[in-house]
Amino acid sequence: MRIFTDIEGNDLFRVADSEVNIEKKRQEQRERIVRLREAEKRRLAEAQRRKERIEKGREVFVREVLNNSKEALSLVDVPAGSFMMGALPNDEHAEDLETPERPQHEVTLSEGIQISMYPCTQEIYWMVMGDNPSKFDGLNNPVETVSWCDVVLFCNKISEMEGLEAVYQLPAGFESACRSQSKDSDDDVNELSKRVSWNQNANGYRLPTEAEWEYCARGGESHLYSGSNNSDEVAWYEDNSDDTTHPVGQKKANGFGLYDMSGNIWEWVWDSYSREYESSENNPIYVDASSVERTLRGGCYCVLEYVGESEVRASARSGLDASERYEFQSFRLVRNIVKK
Repeated sequence: MRIFTDIEGNDLFRVADSEVNIEKKRQEQRERIVRLREAEKRRLAEAQRRKERIEKGREVFVREVLNNSKEALSLVDVPAGSFMMGALPNDEHAEDLETPERPQHEVTLSEGIQISMYPCTQEIYWMVMGDNPSKFDGLNNPVETVSWCDVVLFCNKISEMEGLEAVYQLPAGFESACRSQSKDSDDDVNELSKRVSWNQNANGYRLPTEAEWEYCARGGESHLYSGSNNSDEVAWYEDNSDDTTHPVGQKKANGFGLYDMSGNIWEWVWDSYSREYESSENNPIYVDASSVERTLRGGCYCVLEYVGESEVRASARSGLDASERYEFQSFRLVRNIVKK
């Protein structure tokens, strides 16, 4: 029992110890709540400051980098031309493959393009999208673990940041479905991907077509790999990669001055995946509205479709669902050459 008295010692009231303890606990709880609220305010304030720093960095990126996009994104002008698409006649690796690379056929591209010298790096992806989904560390390594759908969103976003017209027209719900996807593959996102269309008159960034990609990979040459007949000169692959991606641009460039088109990372292209392979001779684009598979080109640091150096031949190709995300998938940007 606790007794409270006046200054003369007269009893005022008496409170049981249990009641005092209850009140003490209540006061401690109130103080704890106040501390938690203050801590939450500080956390939110710090999160806001971090967000502002990121946004400021992205603003600087847009202002100082994207406004000089040809240099910042290392865009290379590739002229129009014709080439032989598909596995070379003496390419023994192309025999009896489930991923067809034959028949070799002549293709003409009537318009030149600008294409990134390197696959998109983690730094550029982070600056544009505000996150980095990659498994491997290294801001100058290719971004990976991006789906075809993620890349479509990236192309539109970087176009809008630079004040260009977005190339891809997206169905309702596509962006939110893609961003909220938690699985490696998602049926709803796959279905929505069928309705993504390409405005060929837009001046923004996009994926290369499969024919454009291989034309650029050939580099005006007839090598087995992009830039050489020696895989180790131009490619990171199963035998030399230590099972990881590597910073872009460390190997030899091809005849167009492009790096990593053989090995390091598979690259998404626009086209649906075709098991027939041979297509029209002029500016071929293959889109199957009933299919959710899109094409990957170039091979990577690990084994996916092939074995060893055969993975990184200039004709090597694969296909995956548009929503699939794995650590061997990336991309590089393309723009139509703006006519003056």
